[in-house]
Amino acid sequence: MLVKLQPITTSKPSTAYIKIRTGSKGGGLSNTGYWGIPVQNKQEYQLSVILQSESINSANQAPQVTVQLESQDRRTVYAAAQVKDVSSSWNHSKIMLTSNGTDPTAQLTLYVHDQHVELSIRMLSLFPAENVKGNVLQPFRTDILDYLKDLKPRYVRMPGGCYVEGVSLQDAYWWKPSVGSIQERPGHYNGPWQYWSTDGLGVFEYFQLAEALDAEPVWVINNGISHTYSVPAENIWPLVQDALDLIEFVTGPADSEWGGLRAKMGRPNPWPLNYFAIGNEDCGKPWYVENYIAFFSAIRSRYPHMRLISNCDMEVHAPTDLWDWHMYTNSQNMFDRRHDFDHTPPGKQVFASEYAVFDDSPGHPVQFPGNVRAAVAEAGFMTGVERNSQQVAMAAFAPLLSHWNDRACPHNMIIFDNRRVFGTASYYVQKLFSEFQGVSYIDTTVTTPEHDPRDHGIAASATCQDEDCTQLAFKVVNFAPEAQNVDVELLGLHSSPAKMTVTVLNSTNPMSENSFDEPYLVCDYMCSNSVCLVVTRCKLVSCIASSV
Repeated sequence: MLVKLQPITTSKPSTAYIKIRTGSKGGGLSNTGYWGIPVQNKQEYQLSVILQSESINSANQAPQVTVQLESQDRRTVYAAAQVKDVSSSWNHSKIMLTSNGTDPTAQLTLYVHDQHVELSIRMLSLFPAENVKGNVLQPFRTDILDYLKDLKPRYVRMPGGCYVEGVSLQDAYWWKPSVGSIQERPGHYNGPWQYWSTDGLGVFEYFQLAEALDAEPVWVINNGISHTYSVPAENIWPLVQDALDLIEFVTGPADSEWGGLRAKMGRPNPWPLNYFAIGNEDCGKPWYVENYIAFFSAIRSRYPHMRLISNCDMEVHAPTDLWDWHMYTNSQNMFDRRHDFDHTPPGKQVFASEYAVFDDSPGHPVQFPGNVRAAVAEAGFMTGVERNSQQVAMAAFAPLLSHWNDRACPHNMIIFDNRRVFGTASYYVQKLFSEFQGVSYIDTTVTTPEHDPRDHGIAASATCQDEDCTQLAFKVVNFAPEAQNVDVELLGLHSSPAKMTVTVLNSTNPMSENSFDEPYLVCDYMCSNSVCLVVTRCKLVSCIASSV
């Protein structure tokens, strides 16, 4: 049963824990995790468990407790160990388990051998041994982290968008309960996406992730507005102070109140934080402008270097450093909207933090997890982002990750289950644009050989890869259903390239997509050539030209 008594630490007024009452044959509990716990042969795992028992027998002996990794039918045991130091006080034990087999859907079982005893469990956590080396837990799967690193992201927006807002403020994300030791984090229900978050991935771990990716962190704060309720401006100050406390936790010295907590968690040195988003998709909701101004004024006065992000262009209503822009649409509309930023006024800067194709056509969702046609449409849109890079400061596909068994959105970039991972076609589009982002844009025009300037489903952009433009990368996107020959003119290029390398992302079937069985069915591949032609349907071509 679940009880809420006897706090494990003095910092928490009450602590929920599970109590086991055994019968005449002992008892225990099993945990299958989410869709099973994957174990690998000869892999080490660290079990961390906090428990107590007031059931001491006449010989002053504590109950005998064992833990084991086993198959879900309980017929095969992969690893087992005894939990020592069980007493009437809360004890935190760390136990190493080495699996003697491989099972993608195992379970963890804790068993009490004694009859008619009570055992209370406060926390139980299992990680691969490689994640617990050193003093600070590294909670990220290495295979997924490698996929993220290969994208070479310039920034990470965290902890999310709707996740931060909540359906109500009660199920919104609040940062303070997500810091400190794992056993002190109560977790919360994630209302927008309908799952329980343990908050084991909290502020500290998000900034670990940004550091591991060598990416600029962009933090999104709740500004007192959820999907269903807005805090009036006269009551907003406690949340403003909460935002200031977060910034101190991340950037403050180790002798400050919140910087001291970060240091206690194993990070004495501060992290950088230069971008801070005030709310998510809240423009037009009650009190957004007034609350935004309160957050903006307090943060700007204390941290003048911080670039603050609004949910829309605030125009005359409030100062705007950058404004957030989101778009989820169908493939054709995504491709057509590559000109959205062509007329953004000078001095205005856009943060296009969420965009993706969700529909193949209006009202017809993309089949999970995506397809080539959607990815190529996004590539066409991205040529417009590159062309307007003076106005579009940052841009990103969303959503980033999805578990195969929990499909909140129809189209995602990286798909994983408990033991495998693959990138969708959109992943490889993002990877190409990231790799060949360059340092400056070169004006580009595309026409047919008959010099017909009309839109034939072709988009293009070009960027210098270094300050002297000794290497040039240009992308040509064919969104049309047929092969095309086109002329690409690069304006301002002083000499013709001496050599060229062509990278192609292509499929003859616009509905093709990668999978666990065929993770590279659609991906980028290189070839060397002296010309760059759009010659097959649904193709993205990226060319690197070098001068001598």
